[in-house]
Amino acid sequence: MNNNIKRILILFIAFILIPFAVPVSSDTDTIGIYLTPGGTISIVVNQTAWGPICGLSEENITDFTWANITNEGNIYVDVTVNATDTSSWEPSTAPSHNKFQLSIGMEIPSPTDYIYAGGLGGEVHRYIPSNMSKKDEASYSGNVMGLAADETYIYAGGSANNFTQYWKSNMTMKGTAAYGAVVLDIQVDSDYIYVVGEGNRVRKYWKTNLTQKAVSGDYNGDLYTVCVDDTYVYAGGAVGIYPHVGSSTYQYWKTNLTQKANTASYGGAIEAIIEDTTYIYVAGGNIDKVYQYWKSNLTKKAESVAYGSPSYTIWALADDDTYVYAGGMIVDRVYQIWKSNMTKKTETARIGYNIYQVAQINGYVYAGCQNGVLKQYWSSNMTVRNTAYYGSDIRGLACSTSEQGELVETWTNLLNSPTTLIGDFPCDEPKQFGLHVDMPTSSSTNANQTTIITFTATAD
Repeated sequence: MNNNIKRILILFIAFILIPFAVPVSSDTDTIGIYLTPGGTISIVVNQTAWGPICGLSEENITDFTWANITNEGNIYVDVTVNATDTSSWEPSTAPSHNKFQLSIGMEIPSPTDYIYAGGLGGEVHRYIPSNMSKKDEASYSGNVMGLAADETYIYAGGSANNFTQYWKSNMTMKGTAAYGAVVLDIQVDSDYIYVVGEGNRVRKYWKTNLTQKAVSGDYNGDLYTVCVDDTYVYAGGAVGIYPHVGSSTYQYWKTNLTQKANTASYGGAIEAIIEDTTYIYVAGGNIDKVYQYWKSNLTKKAESVAYGSPSYTIWALADDDTYVYAGGMIVDRVYQIWKSNMTKKTETARIGYNIYQVAQINGYVYAGCQNGVLKQYWSSNMTVRNTAYYGSDIRGLACSTSEQGELVETWTNLLNSPTTLIGDFPCDEPKQFGLHVDMPTSSSTNANQTTIITFTATAD
């Protein structure tokens, strides 16, 4: 900060419109607030005589207060500033702080992870990994067969021949788009949604309005699985009659979904495809192994051992930086496989139900199973940590993390008063809020100067 600027950090005086302010620690500079839907908190700052607090030769020695707000649903924030007798306030010559200004800072204190499960119950359930309790749920218009998640939305598709986009913040529906056949898998990137199923084609949709942007050629069979990287889309399924020995993985350009190449035949129906920086990993039926292919030319580099003895279909794959995780039918175990040489490192104990979906995030592996069993394992040793119950066969799993936020500051000029600093700022994660002002040193003191700042937050 320019040496000509002094910063005042304003003490909050809290007037709670509905009584849910509780201290979260012994720190007197912290106000703990929990907002349930419909709840409102109002914090009023009434500061007089700015000059004596931060005079021309004084250091910044005033304190500040964080308002730690957690909530159910979005928080909508309005901050209104009403300053009186500001005629003597003059702009500073500092280029970046040339006005008497106030800002509100918002910071996400920590990431939040969730696990989403969908299936034959026609619902999407959200689970908290720390204890695997269900947080909330959303309804889908049929059996859920595919799930995906990004930073803002959840996507569920299935037997209704469409997919639905939900707000992550409260699991309410935002929109629905038709696929034209049963949806079996969904993947997303920063801008688009990629959907496959019994329509035999990959369809690409805009996230913003769910309109279709591109469609691939005919795969000549149901597409069971899809994954994406920065450049390509990979999809596979079942070609021909059982055991679908002619099935291979197709590589499409993301830009227009035209086919670039394909692997050699896998030898059976392809049930799962995942990718990392260098390879794609493909698994399915009849062969019942995980194949590792070079992305650069789609030739096979290595393969895993068969899934069980006798071998049975692998229905799901997940990975982290070191391992591939595979699960399927009859064997009822998750295999942990080294990526480096595709040998099996270990396996879970038998679950007792077919495994339809596998996911991995932040040190845990999840198996979504027949009869609604959802297992959580430590990835370090593949032992069970916890179990949840969805209620019917789980056919879709997705993981999401809300990324660590940075301090966000928005400034307003106090010389123009009254003014609204921020209106309707949605936040679906715990946030910290703070207020401070910048005082140009050319401002003269006036004992009659008063600034009233009203901070209002409402949960939906």
